[in-house]
Amino acid sequence: RSRNTIKHETGRVDGMPGLYTSGWVKRGPTGIIGTNIGDARETVDAIVADLSGGASPKGRSEEFPALLAENHDPIVDWDAYSRLAKFEEERGQAGSPQCAREKVLTKQKMLQVAQVQ
Repeated sequence: RSRNTIKHETGRVDGMPGLYTSGWVKRGPTGIIGTNIGDARETVDAIVADLSGGASPKGRSEEFPALLAENHDPIVDWDAYSRLAKFEEERGQAGSPQCAREKVLTKQKMLQVAQVQ
């Protein structure tokens, strides 16, 4: 797996029962909306199977920042994401009134715009 993904099996985070992953952090920055839907279905199927098998959600989200740090990935919180979204929307509108947003294409630029260290 790429260094920018979380180790998992069908969406279940390795070594962390009750924690799941989906999207780019699961498979890497590839695919389109349709890919995300299938990917999310796989993770939801794992959650449903675990709950049907008697597993209970453990709420282990407090361990997630340590998992990201272990992978040397910066944390993009909601405020940072909001800065990025605003930048992309303003850039899109500046280019064309019909353009909802112009996406930032590199991770380095995204982190810079989001003001993430």
